[in-house]
Amino acid sequence: AETSVHVVPAGVSNEQVIFLADILPTGYEIGVQDGRVKLGDSVAVVGSGPVGLAAMMAATVTGASRIIAVDVAASRLKRAESFGATHTVVSGEDAEQQILELTDGHGVDVAMEAVGLPATFDLCTRIVRPGGTVANSGTAASISGGAWGVYIGGSAAATVISQGTLAGTQGAEGALPLALGA
Repeated sequence: AETSVHVVPAGVSNEQVIFLADILPTGYEIGVQDGRVKLGDSVAVVGSGPVGLAAMMAATVTGASRIIAVDVAASRLKRAESFGATHTVVSGEDAEQQILELTDGHGVDVAMEAVGLPATFDLCTRIVRPGGTVANSGTAASISGGAWGVYIGGSAAATVISQGTLAGTQGAEGALPLALGA
């Protein structure tokens, strides 16, 4: 938290700034900024809770062309559509296949993990295109092995690995002033 403490610009009310306290900066800084979302990118957000919804909203503003929300709860997926999801996928055994079909077999440019479980992180590594980015905002305590062959302790920050980029939960200092226009 101490890396995201900033002076609130004049003219911004407490009611406006309250939404910048935790959830929105996490979705923006880790999901979109560290995930390097660009205009026209395809994005999958695994986890449609508050951080995942914030990431979808920020990806929409950034200009992502396709935003795929992935969750186990139908109610969260329905809500995700109002936050910018263009497609929804129920998490489960065929989620990977559905996402690959939505991307013509290529995978997404950016896969955002917003749950914090090894299984959801693993899904992200399987649905991201070669050279793409996995943004890990869910901060799973420990994830090892798998296709990426790395150990991630929840604070891996923009670690470049052989198949793409992994963006973690640290290293986003200075992003909030950009969001505030300060």
